[in-house]
Amino acid sequence: LRYSVYGDPLLAKRSENTVVSYFLIGYGIVSSFVKDEHIIQGINGISGEIGGLERIDGETIHNRCSIPELIKRANAISKCENLNDLLKLYDTNQEVHKLVLESAKYLAYDIDCITNALGSNNVIMFGETINFGNEYKDVIQMQLNKSSSFMRNVEFVDSKTYRFSGMVKKLQDHIIRCIM
Repeated sequence: LRYSVYGDPLLAKRSENTVVSYFLIGYGIVSSFVKDEHIIQGINGISGEIGGLERIDGETIHNRCSIPELIKRANAISKCENLNDLLKLYDTNQEVHKLVLESAKYLAYDIDCITNALGSNNVIMFGETINFGNEYKDVIQMQLNKSSSFMRNVEFVDSKTYRFSGMVKKLQDHIIRCIM
């Protein structure tokens, strides 16, 4: 599967760095990476199901950052049964707001580790978490650039065509549709 993407996935603008990292954060957490016109295929989650990677603290990204886990944690604070409840609580409840932004920091730490290893300065994010808006994105952007030796650009892409969870092939198909 070959195609050309260097930077902006929608306009396919050329950038100096040829590694672009895509992350779908929603009901599942998956990733895909494009380097030199190829989708990088990995094993054990490096390119694919990163949500299940276990960290030193015993947590996984999925357990801290996915929509189902955020709903479960928010429900312990106030009644929260679905994404709409979570979004309302994010806007009205300081504790839930803090919970969501802390999950963004947690997510950014792992994205930093992965993209630093690849030398990727373009991070494209899809998924339900983009509904948390600019503050969520800014937390990720700030965290990524806080501890890194190079600056990263984070873009949120609002798309309704990716409706799936944990399916790497569909994320890759979506990337291709965006740049064609």
